[in-house]
Amino acid sequence: MRNRKQRGFPCTEEEKRKCLKNRTKRAGFPITGANSPSPDDSVFRMLAKTYSKNHAFMSDGITGCEQFPDGITNGASWYQLAGGMQDFNYVYSNCLELTLELSCCKYPPAEKLAQEWENNREALLKYIEAVHNGVKGVVIDAITEKPIPGAQISILGIGKDIISSSRGEYWRLTVPGKYSVVAKKKGYQTSPTIDVVVNKGDATILNFKLYPKDDTAAPGA
Repeated sequence: MRNRKQRGFPCTEEEKRKCLKNRTKRAGFPITGANSPSPDDSVFRMLAKTYSKNHAFMSDGITGCEQFPDGITNGASWYQLAGGMQDFNYVYSNCLELTLELSCCKYPPAEKLAQEWENNREALLKYIEAVHNGVKGVVIDAITEKPIPGAQISILGIGKDIISSSRGEYWRLTVPGKYSVVAKKKGYQTSPTIDVVVNKGDATILNFKLYPKDDTAAPGA
């Protein structure tokens, strides 16, 4: 998901030409494509809109180069990119990233930077606060009570798992709603499925205790 805006400082026609040239080189493909939603498309849209709607004017969707409804766009709908860090980090880590493109001017004049900060300050703060949307907790060994790193936390119906940290912690961003969550790790019995309700701006705490596979004292063993 990419956010777009440009209104804080106008570009000359020459600057626009340079910008478009640089952008095409970076993309490596023409500025066309097809919508390519991820399993967490609703989360990416929530995060993108959180930024755009708290920006001074990004949500207007009017730029000096193109127009974007609500000031956001799915990356592949705008242009295709092979080997991007956003996709890599999403697939191979717990990281969800946005690209924020703030202007058609690649090198804004120094005297405009203070205004750019004012334009983006509230959006940045609200974006940081968005970390509190979803489910979080720890995964521990039910016998030793030690943290379990590398456990998979899955939400039924969403094809993207989150992996617990070296301290057994996990953070799973979601939009508000009802979810069924399960935790598993090789060598352990899969946890029971737990239904939770997620409210906006207030992360639901959900901790898991996993029993070793050979433990006969586990519930249901």
